[in-house]
Amino acid sequence: MPLYLLASREDHIVPWQSAYRSKGLTGKNPRFVLAASGHVAGVINPPARKKRSYWTHDDLSGDAADWLEKAEEKPGSWWPDWDT
Repeated sequence: MPLYLLASREDHIVPWQSAYRSKGLTGKNPRFVLAASGHVAGVINPPARKKRSYWTHDDLSGDAADWLEKAEEKPGSWWPDWDT
């Protein structure tokens, strides 16, 4: 599995755009996933709650705004994406 980078869209501690830029520091081909909600809720939202959503897009070549514009929003928790 590639390095998994997760950010939360309303995170007030680590803005997701900053987290996205860390893709260039890994030296590998990371997977970037953007969860809805804030710093804690975006990470710990389990699938059973059937809340929130997350965004994915495999092309990380552009900037954060470009990535989000092309990303697909998926319903529910990001946790099942971890297994892909």
